[in-house]
Amino acid sequence: MLYVTALFTSMHIGYLSLLDLWFVAGVGFLLAWVRWRTGSVLGASLVHACVNLSLFLFVPLWLAPLLT
Repeated sequence: MLYVTALFTSMHIGYLSLLDLWFVAGVGFLLAWVRWRTGSVLGASLVHACVNLSLFLFVPLWLAPLLT
């Protein structure tokens, strides 16, 4: 689980934010734990997809009216 967490975190180094790396490491560990607990990558994949949809689609749509 630690190897997968480190690999997942290393893919986010480009954002150049230590806080982001700590957050991603926590999420990566949680997703690795979900995969270990369930024995399926489906649950972790769905969580990852929901987080990405929230961060890159829904949150900007909700914040756009506040920023204009």
